Amino acid sequence: MALKYETKTPILGIDVSKYQGNVDWAQVKAAGYAFAFVRLGYANGDGSIVADPYFERNLTGAAAAGLDVGVYLYSYIDSEDHARMAAARALELLAGRALSLPLVLDYEHAASIRNSAGQRTPPSATPSWPASRRRAICPCSTATPAL
Repeated sequence: MALKYETKTPILGIDVSKYQGNVDWAQVKAAGYAFAFVRLGYANGDGSIVADPYFERNLTGAAAAGLDVGVYLYSYIDSEDHARMAAARALELLAGRALSLPLVLDYEHAASIRNSAGQRTPPSATPSWPASRRRAICPCSTATPAL
């Protein structure tokens, strides 16, 4: 399978959330950006998701400007079970939307996750999205979606 951006030249992309405020997507495209990852929201430790209030605006704006668009979920997930819950909920929230790039997990709190026995797992052993959810989220790959 050929990669969409198979090149030796860096491809410019950005990630956006409520913290960037109102984004001028035409200006982003004119500046040479090819893609954007838009924050869906964040997943709490219990797997619940708090939506980013700028999600719809950013998703629509980036696509309308002609950028390839993916979605990311910032994570405070603390267990494998909660990761499954967050993955299922993220897919529900994205149902019916066409994305040109995958849904990915922005997982910056790996040291806080616990395995099914309640033990902390070292970052190198930290589970990511369950394999069944990875295929549903990004059927083009069995690779772990992560930023």
